[in-house]
Amino acid sequence: MRTFSQELKTEICNQELDTKSAKYFLNGIVFNKLVSIDNSYLSYTTQYPKTIRFLKKILVLLDQELKDEITYTKKVNQLKKTEYELNFKLDQEILSLDSSSDYEDYMYAFFGGLFLSVGNVSSPDSKDHHLELVFNEEYNAILINNLLIQNGHEHFKLTTRKNKFVLYLKKVQEIINFIAYIKAFDCVFKYEDESIKRKIYSKVKSSNNLDIVNLTKTIDLNNKLKPMIETIIYDESFNEQTELFKRYCFTKLQNPSASLLELSSILTKEGFPITRTGLAHYNKKIKILYEQLKK
Repeated sequence: MRTFSQELKTEICNQELDTKSAKYFLNGIVFNKLVSIDNSYLSYTTQYPKTIRFLKKILVLLDQELKDEITYTKKVNQLKKTEYELNFKLDQEILSLDSSSDYEDYMYAFFGGLFLSVGNVSSPDSKDHHLELVFNEEYNAILINNLLIQNGHEHFKLTTRKNKFVLYLKKVQEIINFIAYIKAFDCVFKYEDESIKRKIYSKVKSSNNLDIVNLTKTIDLNNKLKPMIETIIYDESFNEQTELFKRYCFTKLQNPSASLLELSSILTKEGFPITRTGLAHYNKKIKILYEQLKK
């Protein structure tokens, strides 16, 4: 049975690539994972086949030299896992991330690639939630934590476990925020749906006056809006929309369970003041735009 970590990694590997995002994904995937072999070739190994195929796709897109096709070996241990290997050469300039004006726009790809190599996350229905990035060296964990902080993710904690250095999140909303940042929106909504179900159960236990109908409507609305928003933001016409509307779409994806009042508060704090009525209008606009794109 596929784990939720594998499900998240599959969604990352299914993301669309251009040469810029491919470079950032590559740097995240190979961070602290490359081994030098003969004749300037580098080796990357993983136990997850989709990651190795995604890496190969990136290398081909970036016109890098591949030594062989993907090879695999059975790892002799109690788990009897298979390791997949790819050997290749890299132009050195590819391994340096530039500081151009759109640098921050592509860091999601770096952290998405990093999660493919060193990340794991608990299932949404787990009682003990966590998202982890695991490193062999402490200085690499510290370096990544500094990058996370620079990109708005200051809640990671550092600990040690079995001679490994682990950056981790425990709070559900912080986990959701990170998964949304790396654009794994299907997994975001699964976490959000489970979170809402837990809230319903908790409120039912503590109060007989819970308005279950409204919470159920919220779940239904979230499930309907999510594919609509994703379709809209990936269409070229999305760039023609107002900054407020675009910001609302991304904010809604990152906070799918938030009420209109909560979303209004978030946007206002970010410098985009709008009322609940205005956001309700945007929900109608999303449905209209989606129907137009379907034609």
